[in-house]
Amino acid sequence: MSKNEVVNRPFGVTVIMVLIVINGILTVVSGAISALMLRDDVNIVYSLVLIILGLIYLAVAGALGRGNRAARMLIAVITLLMLVVGIVGLFSGNIWAAIIQIAISVIVLLVLFSRKASAFFG
Repeated sequence: MSKNEVVNRPFGVTVIMVLIVINGILTVVSGAISALMLRDDVNIVYSLVLIILGLIYLAVAGALGRGNRAARMLIAVITLLMLVVGIVGLFSGNIWAAIIQIAISVIVLLVLFSRKASAFFG
């Protein structure tokens, strides 16, 4: 493919952008609620980490839609962290939330590194 060819954004990348925005909003809200409800230092740090990850998701979603490679890598790293959070969640009692987090993370990673998405991100 030459540098002058334009690759349209794959539908899967658009879906991932929407999932990332939704996940970012839910992560920020979850972190904020957790920070307000819990008073020990460990939970407050965990809440702040959630808020920061959610804000990064929201900030990077637009760049992802424009085909920015750095945004793709940053989303991949954060999604891997969220996958780990989901796996840890399997052992903390909230099994359904953990399964959903794991499923979303796996889908995001598979779509981000699919053949069409790789062509889009160059």
